[in-house]
Amino acid sequence: MMNTSYFRIAQLVLTGLTLVFAIAVLGTSAHTLSVFNKQHEFNPWWAPLWSDHFDVNGTKMLLGSAVVVMLLNAVYLVISFLPNFNLATRPTFRAFITLCTVLPSAFLTISAVALAHVLNHNSPDVDTIQTWTCKFGARDDSVSVKAPSDISNAAFPKLCTESKFALYTTLVIFLLQGITVALTVVGWIAEQLAKRKQTKDAEWQDASSVEMAAPQFPRTSGPIPQPPPY
Repeated sequence: MMNTSYFRIAQLVLTGLTLVFAIAVLGTSAHTLSVFNKQHEFNPWWAPLWSDHFDVNGTKMLLGSAVVVMLLNAVYLVISFLPNFNLATRPTFRAFITLCTVLPSAFLTISAVALAHVLNHNSPDVDTIQTWTCKFGARDDSVSVKAPSDISNAAFPKLCTESKFALYTTLVIFLLQGITVALTVVGWIAEQLAKRKQTKDAEWQDASSVEMAAPQFPRTSGPIPQPPPY
């Protein structure tokens, strides 16, 4: 019989990985957005006179989805280890809690990835933090003039890398959530089948016990006596 505890362990591992990746996306997207908000009004490399050229909604969506994913997965982990809920012996309730936390996360992450992808492809008409910093992040080593980082493009290579990391890691989070949904469904079915088999085995053992406990009457040899005629 299949050991259904492996499904629970796999779900916990995937949830932990998702939480770690969500924290990473939160940190990188928050940093890129913070640098943009601080510098885009005075740093000439951000074209302050051309502020309407930038669309940061994709970065904000990645940031927001990371926050929601982090909170939902943290809630699931807390519930999983609280003895009051006892999820290990309640497969239906565990599957319900898992889907309630994973499905919203999956929807938000794929929406964030789709929005960021569409906005990135609007360049050069409208740029995002990723397209702009990746486009103008190259530095000319032959130029010896050093300017402060807040009025130069010194941070652009790092911002470009962080923007790409936030986008692609959000896609990884979506894939992890999809795998979690599949494991939840398969694990619930496996536990229901195992429970049904245990019930049938118990009924068979009870029936065998009753049959063995029934009194056995010895059979007599010879003809069966007939009742006297009236």
